[in-house]
Amino acid sequence: MMPTVFVALAQFSHYSDVLRTGCIELLAERFRVVVLTPAIDAAVAERDRYPRGPTISYARVPLARPRLWNVFDKYLRVPLTRAFDHLSYMRHFYERPHASFRKLLMRARILFPRWLFTTDRLTRWEMRFAGVPDTLKPLFQREHPVLVITATPGFTPFEAEVIVAAKALGIRTAAININHDNLTSNGKMMRKTDFLAVWNSVMIEDAKSLHGYRDEELAIAGCLRFDHYFADPKDPAFPSRETFLRSKGLDPQKSLIVLAGPTPSNYPPRRELVEGLVKMRRAGHIAGEPNILIRIHPNDALDTYAGLHAPWLHFERAGRQTRPDSAGGQKIEMGEDDLMNLSATLRYADVVINFVSTIIIEAAIFDRPVITIGFPSHRRVVYEYEYNRGMVEAGGVRRADDIESLAAEVNAYLADPARDHDGRRRCLAKYVPFRDGKSAERTVAFIERIITAS
Repeated sequence: MMPTVFVALAQFSHYSDVLRTGCIELLAERFRVVVLTPAIDAAVAERDRYPRGPTISYARVPLARPRLWNVFDKYLRVPLTRAFDHLSYMRHFYERPHASFRKLLMRARILFPRWLFTTDRLTRWEMRFAGVPDTLKPLFQREHPVLVITATPGFTPFEAEVIVAAKALGIRTAAININHDNLTSNGKMMRKTDFLAVWNSVMIEDAKSLHGYRDEELAIAGCLRFDHYFADPKDPAFPSRETFLRSKGLDPQKSLIVLAGPTPSNYPPRRELVEGLVKMRRAGHIAGEPNILIRIHPNDALDTYAGLHAPWLHFERAGRQTRPDSAGGQKIEMGEDDLMNLSATLRYADVVINFVSTIIIEAAIFDRPVITIGFPSHRRVVYEYEYNRGMVEAGGVRRADDIESLAAEVNAYLADPARDHDGRRRCLAKYVPFRDGKSAERTVAFIERIITAS
């Protein structure tokens, strides 16, 4: 009989990365796979065409203890954990606006010894208070999983609840889908899994130095969602440049500038940024009358850009909207077509603009010039964050510190696309060690090694 594994996914980005990349199908060739989510049951899986098969099943599991996770995250982990205070990211995080009581706790953290509120100790406290909730207990009793797999090491309440329950039952855990910044920016939320798959050696060092992982608990598997970038252009269904641009109502004879929209909370003046770019284009300050494609962030709302229209301007979401904009938070899921659309967007872009994000790495895969935003000036603090510094220091991007310099950098790249090519290659070598589209295969092989070794 095939061993059973649980795959617990908390949000739509995890559904896209794990359920739409071939990972589950490969896993299901070796194991019985039970997918736990807050939203997907068998009917939803069939309706939305998630992977199905004789060894794949879905269980919709509500979050049992939302208040407990809220208390631990907001009032213990974030304000009182001191292990990451040496990080530039964390120093600036403390300076942000926070609720008054939370701010008071942050200031009081220095009164407590560092060992008192470590992430490991807090996880043990969570095990004591949360245990195995009734929503999960029957699943564990019926399925007897040999391994519980999550996207992240407990950075969301849903994953935290599943990981803590597995630990309480003595079942090993593995996280397979963290972003390159998570080990620093989300370090306080760590419910350390027994094993961790990461993109590259930079993340290996973060996992070891910040979270105490050992070499034998880690694997460089690559980024699951990057597999599409290497596979899609070989697909017969991949659109030509002309077909792609015409599908957006844009002119195939013109250059394409892509603005990857920033996270609203990280960059509130995003409408002003788009207005400035459009103004530069209308005034003739950007050469060649290019097309502009605005790909808004999954957490953003299209209404933010109401009233901005031009024949050469196109706005689009990253994928299928699953909730109204008023709901806030994640509401976009990318299916196979959406992932291919992103591959085509980057492949056919002449210049990519972003507010320092992983799009720097993704554009480098296609050797596309990248400009990052450095205005208004108080937003430049993000360039001091550890996970951003490495991308920028590779030398494959240019920063624009005002709208005029943004237009100038766009023009320079349109005139010389090979500018900073060597820097983009360095960035790629550092962050994307595998360029074969086989991250899902390596991830599943890592899981198989974990289970075989047991």
